[in-house]
Amino acid sequence: GLLILWVWLGRLGLVLVASASVFAPLVWLLGAMSVAGSRLNSFSTILLPVVLTVALTTTLYVMTRYLDDDGLGVVERERRAIRSVVIPQAVCTVTSCLGYLSLTLTGLPVLQQFGGWATAGSLASLVATFAIVPPAMRLIAHRPPPSVGQIDGLLTRLVDVVTRHPRIWMATWAVTLAVAIGGVAQLHSTSGITQGLLVDDPVRQALASHR
Repeated sequence: GLLILWVWLGRLGLVLVASASVFAPLVWLLGAMSVAGSRLNSFSTILLPVVLTVALTTTLYVMTRYLDDDGLGVVERERRAIRSVVIPQAVCTVTSCLGYLSLTLTGLPVLQQFGGWATAGSLASLVATFAIVPPAMRLIAHRPPPSVGQIDGLLTRLVDVVTRHPRIWMATWAVTLAVAIGGVAQLHSTSGITQGLLVDDPVRQALASHR
């Protein structure tokens, strides 16, 4: 992930800003779990990639908008980045949190804890992004790195190719969809979701107690 950030951003300072914004909510979440006496298990470890993904997405949205070079000053770019991103990201975070909170209505303690901590991690990611990225970008990002413009140009050319040949791309997606539908029919379901867990795993014990 850091390598991809380095290739895209092209500056160590920008990579450090993104890393701080991504890992801060994760540290906050793990600290809160420790204080609350909550233990990591085979189910709650899913929280780590969930929080990292949410934090990275929000961070890159803000940084990308900030790095748009259209002649605006540093303060103006900062305000534009916040105003254009904060409402969509807040709405996405709230809807995600509602989904996570629905898990707290189940009768399984492990799912209830996961839903609660996933909600806390998502909110922490939103707070960390707007608390860390804007002031840090004001200090180090006076001009967008060349790599951002190069990648934007590559994506623009890709979009141009797609729009010039819509029938080819629609046919490609139709074939891909047909193959995917055929693959769905080959899937087999099983109710033995705990077979890969240790005997003393909290998830396996919780499920066993509700049978």
